[in-house]
Amino acid sequence: MARPASVADHLVARERERIERLSAEERVQEALALGEQAIGLLAEELGVDPREARRILARERQKGRRPSVAARVG
Repeated sequence: MARPASVADHLVARERERIERLSAEERVQEALALGEQAIGLLAEELGVDPREARRILARERQKGRRPSVAARVG
């Protein structure tokens, strides 16, 4: 027996439909705007400016990564 749709289910479906109506360019713009918003929130949370928040994220992405074989040769 299927459960009834929740309010969250309806909101997710409505947002999915909205995104599907966007052009590819509009979707990219939306993704970039969401990324900028996330950087702003991180910067606010850490008490730094957005440029520093980007640097922090870049450093975190590199933690624990091993250089590729090509980078280790030579």
